[in-house]
Formats: sequence, structure tokens, C-alpha cells
Amino acid sequence: MIDLWEWDGTNWTQRLPATSPPIRSHHMMTFDTARSVAVLFGGYHPVVAYLADTWEWNGTSWTQRFIGGFPPHRSVGGLAY
Repeated sequence: MIDLWEWDGTNWTQRLPATSPPIRSHHMMTFDTARSVAVLFGGYHPVVAYLADTWEWNGTSWTQRFIGGFPPHRSVGGLAY
């Protein structure tokens, strides 16, 4: 489970959603202002190795997205909205 904290401009609050992406490092993340979701892609998992999954955080829960035509697995990349 990913250790998830939110910053509201003044305070940090830990979030404990029922479902979370697998742990990872070196992932890419951006915020989609049109849909008000944070988008997480890829990264490195210590057992699985490189990941090519996509998750969205809406402020309450994580949802895994299954999108055709995504880039191959990777880490230490860039992601922008």
C-alpha cells in the first residue's frame, strides 16, 4: 500500500483508502485539472520490477485504469497535464 498524504495549503493529512496501487518508487504523477484527479503511472516495484499501470486518485479513493495503447513499463520519467 502506498503511504498517502494530502497537503491542503496549511496541514498534512494522512489518507487510508481501502484500495491502493502497489508500492513503488520512481513513478510519474500529474494532476488532471479538467477531471480533478491525480494520475499515477509506472514506476519501480522491488519484487515485480518495472510497472506500466495507471491509477487515479480523486481525493477519496484510488481507481486503476485499464487503458489501451499505453507506454511500455518505465520509471524515472516525466508526466505532465
